[in-house]
Amino acid sequence: MLILIIVDASNAGSGDLDVEVRCNGQVVKIRREPLGQSQYRYTYIPKQGGEHLIDVQYNYESVPGKFRF
Repeated sequence: MLILIIVDASNAGSGDLDVEVRCNGQVVKIRREPLGQSQYRYTYIPKQGGEHLIDVQYNYESVPGKFRF
């Protein structure tokens, strides 16, 4: 099953965007595709079961909120 994450940073101003996904404490390999106008598509295929935590950072600071599935 392909997991799709869309991030719209168009209102955030200039800076560095980073998304990291972890499952059972290990970083999951994800693919980033720029969509234009500060929007990005991240995709990955889970390799193991368990809760997946998504850490979104902008300018090296975590974006508030809990992102998990």
